[in-house]
Amino acid sequence: HQQVPNILERIRDGFVALDTDWGLTYVNRKGEEIFRGLQKNTGSLLGKVIWDEFPRIVGTEIEAHYRRAVRDQVTVEFDHEEDAVVELLVG
Repeated sequence: HQQVPNILERIRDGFVALDTDWGLTYVNRKGEEIFRGLQKNTGSLLGKVIWDEFPRIVGTEIEAHYRRAVRDQVTVEFDHEEDAVVELLVG
């Protein structure tokens, strides 16, 4: 089962997985890079509620994508700053 995280770490896009309570359950290196640009805290993001950690994204296109992913139970891919692609998996 270690194969999936290894694959996700090698992709060049940001990848984030959230639980049904908006907690971050997985963030690959590129995803961490993207999120680090939104906050100064360098602690672990795992288990943190995305809206609490990144209040700046509330009311933005990013929030709309995340909420659509949860509502429709689909994987969402979108561009964000500097052509970074963020993929979101909800489960």
